[in-house]
Amino acid sequence: MALINVKVERITQEAEGVRSFVLAKKGLFKLPPYTPGAHIDVHCGEGIIRQYSLCGDPTDRHHLMIAVRQVDQSRGGSDLMHKVVEQGDKLEIGAPRNNFPLDETAAHSVLLAAGIGITPIIAMADRLHALGRSFALHYFSRAAEYTAFRNRLSKGGYANKVVFHEGLDKEATGQTLYDILATPVADGRVYMCGPGPFMDRA
Repeated sequence: MALINVKVERITQEAEGVRSFVLAKKGLFKLPPYTPGAHIDVHCGEGIIRQYSLCGDPTDRHHLMIAVRQVDQSRGGSDLMHKVVEQGDKLEIGAPRNNFPLDETAAHSVLLAAGIGITPIIAMADRLHALGRSFALHYFSRAAEYTAFRNRLSKGGYANKVVFHEGLDKEATGQTLYDILATPVADGRVYMCGPGPFMDRA
């Protein structure tokens, strides 16, 4: 599949250790469409390819947004995106693919995110809000300063549907997830994204 050339139009520090990148396609050519939960391959440089979820506005066919967390023991991708890639740089990306699709017809959706796992989840929340669907978003993080897109979530149009769970230990996180999922909703859906230990507690 042919690669797509894009320019890094904007870089924003979204939280401690998390940067978002707005990738632009100039001119008359539009970027491929995508749905919430989709990701792209990003050629970060030095032959390194990484997958990042899209977390921008799918109706904007000239821009894509991703967010990248810098990890302590990086295999190269996060270090390049945080320390080498700068605004104005050119990157190559693959077309969006979606292995984590959203059921837009569900009676109610429970969205669970931890850390950088917020990236596909926030795209789902944006879409469900635009459709006027019922949903709740629970976001787990170490502390407020590590909560990516906190302003966007706390001050946006669906702020009343967002609950932040910050600074919980392992036991409290597990109990909170149990409480959230204790009462299933008929024809409801649950979407969860985050690091392995968080996913294992559900």
